[in-house]
Amino acid sequence: MDTHNEALEIDGTQDDVQDALSNVTRGVPTPKENRAALVTEWAAQVTAARSFWNDRGFAQMRRDMSFVAGRQWQEGMGLPGDENFLDERKDRYVANITLRHIQTRTASIYGKNPKIISKRKTRLLSKIWDGSSQTLQAAMQAVAVNPMDPTPGMIVQDALQTMQENQRLSNMARTLELMFEHEIDEQPVPFKVQMKNVVRRGLTTGVGYVKLGWQRVMAYPPDVDAQIDTFQQQLATVERLSADVADGEINEHEAKTEQLRLTLDALSQTDMVTVREGLTLNFPHSTAIIPDVNCQQLRGFVGSEWVAEEYFLTSDRIKEIYSIDVADASGSNSKGGSGPRTYDRAKTGAFAPREGQSNSKAEAYHCVWEIYNRTDGMVYVVCDGYPDFLVEPSAPDVKLERFFPWFPFVVNELYSEDTVFPPSDVALMRDMQMEINRSRQGLREHRRAAMPKTFVRKGVLSLTDKDAIASPIPHAVYELEGLQPQEKVQDVLQAYSGPQIDPRLYETGPAYEDYLRSLGQQEANLGGTSGATATEASIAEGSRVSSVSAVVDDLDEFLTELARAAGQVLFMECSQERVIEVVGPGAVWPEARRDEIAREIYLDVEAASTGRPNKAQEVQVAQAIFPMLMQIPGISPEFMGKEMLRRMDDKLDLTDAFAPGVPSIMMMNAMKGGPAAAGAGAEDNPNAQGAEGGNNAPSTQPPQVNAAARPPGRPPMDPASAGNNVQA
Repeated sequence: MDTHNEALEIDGTQDDVQDALSNVTRGVPTPKENRAALVTEWAAQVTAARSFWNDRGFAQMRRDMSFVAGRQWQEGMGLPGDENFLDERKDRYVANITLRHIQTRTASIYGKNPKIISKRKTRLLSKIWDGSSQTLQAAMQAVAVNPMDPTPGMIVQDALQTMQENQRLSNMARTLELMFEHEIDEQPVPFKVQMKNVVRRGLTTGVGYVKLGWQRVMAYPPDVDAQIDTFQQQLATVERLSADVADGEINEHEAKTEQLRLTLDALSQTDMVTVREGLTLNFPHSTAIIPDVNCQQLRGFVGSEWVAEEYFLTSDRIKEIYSIDVADASGSNSKGGSGPRTYDRAKTGAFAPREGQSNSKAEAYHCVWEIYNRTDGMVYVVCDGYPDFLVEPSAPDVKLERFFPWFPFVVNELYSEDTVFPPSDVALMRDMQMEINRSRQGLREHRRAAMPKTFVRKGVLSLTDKDAIASPIPHAVYELEGLQPQEKVQDVLQAYSGPQIDPRLYETGPAYEDYLRSLGQQEANLGGTSGATATEASIAEGSRVSSVSAVVDDLDEFLTELARAAGQVLFMECSQERVIEVVGPGAVWPEARRDEIAREIYLDVEAASTGRPNKAQEVQVAQAIFPMLMQIPGISPEFMGKEMLRRMDDKLDLTDAFAPGVPSIMMMNAMKGGPAAAGAGAEDNPNAQGAEGGNNAPSTQPPQVNAAARPPGRPPMDPASAGNNVQA
């Protein structure tokens, strides 16, 4: 949730802090009749849509989340509060293959952050010049011969302007790329951690979301984002407590007054000196995004006139964010309403409305909806049961071509007229998971039933005899009180081992086979194989990679859409001063026509760049390519050295190792060659072998035959049959 507190300049005194804080709005507001009707209408629409999608996706998502957490023996798969809900059965066998699948699939899909590259749309910038170097060279020669001819001069001028514009746009695209990388690195929580959570949510519930925004906040001199969040929270807490003290809700003897004093002291010792701005990436829950009931597709929210995000906040948190005390309006208002509704947090994480009003503030939440309406381009913030808007309706802070700031990552997408939410991987493997659990639970119960038992006629043995038989001591001698003279122990006691176990009754192989085929996995990903050959395992792995590639393609499309929108936001919101501060003095950033530039230059994701890198394959490809690159004139040895070290994942830094104009070590050794000095060991010196020195290995190049020295009529020698030193 984006905070709506204004950024404050604090010079270090408590009075300035208190003067900067706004008063919290209390009591029951009395908006105009048409305004109150609009608030009620929006609340009714969102409530109806939430109920509509709860039956077509949200309830299943919550069941899937509970299932993957290990609560898999809930009969009827109900939720707390449902009639068919039964509490978790204890001592039930759970082999949580579902969690293992989510973990391995997440790691295979998102192994590292994507490689973002900037691209330009193809445009014809030249009006006269055809773009070829031959035409430009001919025009320049014509100008040199006849400077009075206007046509060649116009071609040269147009070509120079085109090349300058291309260079400017290229530099601008590179600047955008560096700015986006900086914003990703500056997120309070690492981007990779959050994106892995999005992928994990998509596999668990079928869809995960990322919300794109822009925020300007105060920063500490070290410019640490974690401290920025801490300051915002401190400021909001001071605002709420100050309002409570001013309104008499807190007396001077309560603990909250001491909390207020300590917080003010901490803020008074902090000097805020800069204003920081940047992208914000929020990651709402899968059940928090409520689209219009007319939505036909989650990607792009096709068919939706509006989309709402649902928050459950305490009254204190609403005070801190919106400076409104909704709890003070909990009584009946002037319009006949009952005030804001309160919700309880259920054990599964869902929120259920409270029946009636409760005096207890513990675990009391209010439902807040942030509604983006595409038809009028407005954003509405409504609290369920509150008669007025929490924030004055306005246009979105960030304008996007797609309008809605949420980007869904959809897994197992399908076409259905009943719902837009696809089945998750958890839903697809639910039957197989439960079949494995039931088989193992049945085997456990059978083993317990088959444990050795001893039977005796009732009343024969005393309690002491029973205890001695049930827990005997090795080599001990017991006197049985219930044993008659001349009566054998075997005549009184009878051993019983129970029904024999048939392993075929508890075979889990078919369930595993169905799981592997349904979700595109292979047996080796779950552990050891059951006698599969290397060829079978290789084929299965190829099939698994194909299945994962389909999800990776969807992830690339999702990240590309997010990156393009982020690039548009950067172009529209970033100032040139901040860009130069981040990128450097060589940064190029548009001052005018930013919307046109944003449509011409965009960010894209390199295909499959989120997968876990295969170092062995990269090194193998480099070993095949680098020998060919060495034969191309102009290839930098520095580039090849750094690229090979990068592929081998070595931390060696070659920055200080290169010296301009110095030949390679092998070349310097060859240049030192010459006649070997006389003396012992001269025959072992490579330099004593002649001008070739140590370079006398067999050559793979064909021999150079002197045609002039070949006798007349003698055919040319076949190079394949010639030696390394062939002389005609």
